[in-house]
Amino acid sequence: LARIISRALGKFHVTSFVPTIWIFGLASFFFFSLDQAGNWLWGWQVSVFINLAGVLWSIERLSCGQTNIVNTILAAIATAVAIYAFATGWALIPIGFGLLIINGAHRAWPGRGALAIWLLASALLVFHYVSTVSAMPAEAFASGEPLRLDLGAWLGRLHFSVNFVASPVVRFARDISIPITLLGIGILVWSVRSLYQSARTDVLPRLAPVLALAAYSGGAAWLTALGRWQVYGVNQAFVSRYISFGNLFWIAVFALAILAMAKRREQTHRVLIGLLSLLFILKLGNIPSVVQKTLRISADIQATKETLIARYPDITPADYAALHAPGQDITPYLAALYDHRASLFAALPEDADTDSRTDILSERGRDLE
Repeated sequence: LARIISRALGKFHVTSFVPTIWIFGLASFFFFSLDQAGNWLWGWQVSVFINLAGVLWSIERLSCGQTNIVNTILAAIATAVAIYAFATGWALIPIGFGLLIINGAHRAWPGRGALAIWLLASALLVFHYVSTVSAMPAEAFASGEPLRLDLGAWLGRLHFSVNFVASPVVRFARDISIPITLLGIGILVWSVRSLYQSARTDVLPRLAPVLALAAYSGGAAWLTALGRWQVYGVNQAFVSRYISFGNLFWIAVFALAILAMAKRREQTHRVLIGLLSLLFILKLGNIPSVVQKTLRISADIQATKETLIARYPDITPADYAALHAPGQDITPYLAALYDHRASLFAALPEDADTDSRTDILSERGRDLE
């Protein structure tokens, strides 16, 4: 991400310290923000960050200079990493083609060879996906919903996608997701137009890597909408775990706006600074809303854990409802953990009685103090 941003600064000859530190600081603030708490804390969500690493590696290699076969192979490998980590990685396939074309790969060799490699890699990934899905039992798709092609369904998916992209700044103020997303798009358009007026030539190739970040957020939103909107509705797009993908859109918005302001001095910059400040304040508001919910969930889980340690198996499903989503039955899994003294039962001796469990909980309480 740092290389993508620094190249954009270098290509527009922005070397002054103030805009550089603002762009890098805001990009870091968004990328590592605490409002993606679900992904930071939920063990297997490391796949999200593996996906984002693949996305950044792929975009960086496809835009690091003159198109060549080696960089394209590395980008294809990074794309495979992203796709196998998280299915939103499929959005990289058209983005990769776009970056290659924008950089003139179609005009001569070895660019045409790079395009051929990207096409071959994409075909292999699609083939592996389709063959794997075809081999799965029909029961795996029993809960799936067929895609509806009516206008209302497409508008619903579009609304889901807008909420998905807006979530990194308005998850706590969901009613303004549409105007805030339109504001972000408007700032991007203004920034590209302003940079075009200042440079005139080769503007799109210089901006393409940063715009690719925004495009990936949009692609991830649309792919998620295809799989989630029909079952869960538009508000499911505000799940904090999706914020990691939406952050890339807002990184692009801030980076290009600051870059444009560094290149041209206009009266409208005061308005733009005000709008960027508004977005930043919204982001600041997003963080405590997610963190507070996460702390509450953590407290509920800790209380449930202590109840299970003290009373299992003399419990009811209501006693451990905090550990699972509605409709899930984890009773047999709890029994397996208890039988093997694993996970939350790891500290219990094989023949634990009520008194020994009380001692264990008291000892844990002293440790916490």
